[in-house]
Amino acid sequence: SSSNINRLRTSTGEHTVTVEAIGRICHYYRISAFWLLTGEGDMYSNDELAAAYRTLENRLQQVEDAIIGIQQSVATIKKSKI
Repeated sequence: SSSNINRLRTSTGEHTVTVEAIGRICHYYRISAFWLLTGEGDMYSNDELAAAYRTLENRLQQVEDAIIGIQQSVATIKKSKI
């Protein structure tokens, strides 16, 4: 929760984070554990970036296919009016 995160941020050492909690945070937010622990590198792991890129590629292909379908429909309509 946000109150737990705030308590950890303002802690002077009396509160600690377990490795399990770090793992859950990284999994839930899909962020790199290295980045979370050090603040260095990419916030998102390379695996997450690759998955996001594949998703975008697939969506772009769907849009391109839809455009081709629309163009074909328009061509058919134009031919039928002649």
